[in-house]
Amino acid sequence: MKRKFAALAVLLLVVSACEQELIQDPITSKDLSVFLQNETEVEEYVNAAYANLQLNGLYGLYLPALAEIPSDNSFDEVPANDAGVYGQLDEFTTIPSNEIVATTWRDSYQGIQKTNVVLNRIDRVAYKTEATKEARKGEMKFIRALLYFNLVRLWGEVPLVTEETTDPNRFFGQGRTPVGGVYDQIKKDLTEAIDALPDASGQPGRV
Repeated sequence: MKRKFAALAVLLLVVSACEQELIQDPITSKDLSVFLQNETEVEEYVNAAYANLQLNGLYGLYLPALAEIPSDNSFDEVPANDAGVYGQLDEFTTIPSNEIVATTWRDSYQGIQKTNVVLNRIDRVAYKTEATKEARKGEMKFIRALLYFNLVRLWGEVPLVTEETTDPNRFFGQGRTPVGGVYDQIKKDLTEAIDALPDASGQPGRV
C-alpha cells in the first residue's frame, strides 16, 4: 500500500511540474542586446561576417551562377533545368521569385547587417591592441564594400544602409539609392579600409 501511495505522489509531482510550458530564450543564436561586450565576442561576430560570404546566396553557390550563367562564360546544359531557376538565368526569363535571385539579395543584406553591427559597436569595446581593433574595422568596411559592389552591379540602384538596424524597413522602406551614391560609399569604405589594414594579413583567410 505504501508503495502505491509513493508512486501516486511521484505521478502527481510530475504532472504538476508540467503544468507550465517551458519557455527558454533562443540558445542557437546570439542576443545582440547583451552580446558584443568584449573583444572575444566582437571577434566571434567578425568571423560571422566572414562566414556569411560562404552562404549559398553568395560565394557558396548562387552568386557565381547569377553572374556567369547569363553571360558567354558558362551555360546551363541540363535539359531538366530549362524551366527551373537556372534555366531562367540562361534564357533571360528570370522572375523576382527566382530562388537564386532572392537568396543572393537576402544573404547580401544579411552580411551587410553583420558588418554594420561590428562597426557600430567596436569602438565601445576594449581591445588588447588598437592595431587589431583598427584592422577589424578595415575588414568589415572591405566586406561591406564588396557586398555593395556586387549588389550595385547586379541591380543598379539598391537600398544603402550603413548603420546597424533591427528593423528590415530601415533597409528597404527608405527606397533605393542612386548608383552614384552606392559607388561613393564603396570608395569611402575601401579608402578607409586601406588606411586601417596592415600591409599583409598575418592570418590566412583575412583581408
